[in-house]
Amino acid sequence: MWTFSYTSTSGILNAGDTKVNIATVNGVDPDGNNASDSDDATVTADDVTPAITLVKDASPTSINEGAPTDITYTYTLTSQSPDSDPLTINSLIDDNGTPSVSGDDFDLISGVDASHPLGVNYVSGDLDNDHLLDSNETWIFSYTKEDVTRNAVDGSLVNTAVVTAHDDENNEAQSTDDATVTVNDVDPTINIDKVASVTQIQAGTPTDVTFTYSITNTSPAGTDDPIVLTHLVDDMGTVATGDDIILFDGDSTLGLGPNYVSGDDGDGLLETGETWVFQYTVNDMTLNPGVTRTNIATVTGHDDENNSVSDTDDASITAFNLGRTPGFWPNLKNGGKLWDGNDNTWPNGGDLGTTSIAAPGHDLAYKIYDLNGDGVVSGATETAGSRNYLMIGDWNHDGIAEANENVLVITHDQALSLLNSSDKQQQDGRFVLARDLVASWLNFLGSSYVGTSDDPNSAMHFIDEAVAWLIQTTNGDHVLTTAELTAGTKVAQSSSGWQQGYDFGDANTIKGQNEVPAAGQHDLGAGTNLDIMAGSVIHTGLDHYNNFGFV
Repeated sequence: MWTFSYTSTSGILNAGDTKVNIATVNGVDPDGNNASDSDDATVTADDVTPAITLVKDASPTSINEGAPTDITYTYTLTSQSPDSDPLTINSLIDDNGTPSVSGDDFDLISGVDASHPLGVNYVSGDLDNDHLLDSNETWIFSYTKEDVTRNAVDGSLVNTAVVTAHDDENNEAQSTDDATVTVNDVDPTINIDKVASVTQIQAGTPTDVTFTYSITNTSPAGTDDPIVLTHLVDDMGTVATGDDIILFDGDSTLGLGPNYVSGDDGDGLLETGETWVFQYTVNDMTLNPGVTRTNIATVTGHDDENNSVSDTDDASITAFNLGRTPGFWPNLKNGGKLWDGNDNTWPNGGDLGTTSIAAPGHDLAYKIYDLNGDGVVSGATETAGSRNYLMIGDWNHDGIAEANENVLVITHDQALSLLNSSDKQQQDGRFVLARDLVASWLNFLGSSYVGTSDDPNSAMHFIDEAVAWLIQTTNGDHVLTTAELTAGTKVAQSSSGWQQGYDFGDANTIKGQNEVPAAGQHDLGAGTNLDIMAGSVIHTGLDHYNNFGFV
């Protein structure tokens, strides 16, 4: 028995088709007789169950909590069916991360029309444009979910997609895949803004001060990261804890306490868009002259992942002495005897009551040795000194112009004359400013707070500016007399010096700009690189100081 074998590689059958092959054999025996035979074999094509594979990817694969982020999902479809069994896609559905809710699913085979036979989310892959997924094709769909916002406490976002298809025998195939987007926990932030109802009070006068605390959730995660407030405390301006004011302490769901004013929507959670306001009033705050009290408030809390958060802010209250106007100082019944150089103030020197301007029996005036303000004490008169002078700018009260002091020496009688001068005398701005300056210096000698020279808004700085301005507009020395203030040399209140000041700095800067020297330095004007402010500006500042105790 002979056996032959042949393999046929041609021909593809559909399910149920048969292929019948007939074989015929012919032969001749030794006697020349012919013989033949034939036989057939039938091959029937079995139906093969179709198969499809879905691969789903997300970009990006992680997002920050609370930050609206666009996520693009890509769906890749391939067929594992035979070449003769192309697939028709029935549906491609994404559950939108909510498997138990169908109403929010998005259908990737949507928007089918003549221009989009596979829907608006189809990208590529149908090589022969027959709308059938062939075994040699890879179809890609894409969908972008905009502004995805997720809270870290809710965990990762898992979207699952399902594709269903059928072959030409209507056998169904299905595949699922998911894509996970992790949510990064973002540290919360909080801001407290503390404001005092007044920042300056009269020294020695009990004053009610109301502090307002505005607390805002500034977390990058926004509304998806609400803050639970746990503590709000004011240190009442001391390092000690025993006098702290607890404005809030505890679970906000139990109420925000008597100091709460407004801001919460009722859920006890500080969310983005909310600013909670608290208030507390300190009754009868009393401070000594020049004292600044700084209250520091601290707020603490945590977000819904229990990450802690805190912030601090302060508010300062400074006490000033009430200024005394130029009209107070020449009047003997009021202030005249306080600076006449004689230690006969009160209680023996007149109707001054129990004023605190000077100690009992003492005068504000002290001995001036450097009578020409040149920094050198020479001659018997200077060596002996005199209490019949004011040395304005002598900040250490030693009666000598130090290297870091810019002084203006005025006799008692000349100072009285300036205080009594009319604002309109000769229409000269120098009389106006000299009057302000004398009163300001006497207020300083009477313990009114002047601040520091390197504070551009302090009375000390404005007094230094006035000294420099008057030296600049008179004969340039450190002695001021009314004889210098002649009509021929007047500085009119319409002049540049009064309206704009003097420029000794960079030519590109504003003339007369408010510049301050280094701390403890008082020299301004020619010979320095600092401008002198406009006389009108200095007048406004000192006039306010003489009325209210601060510039």
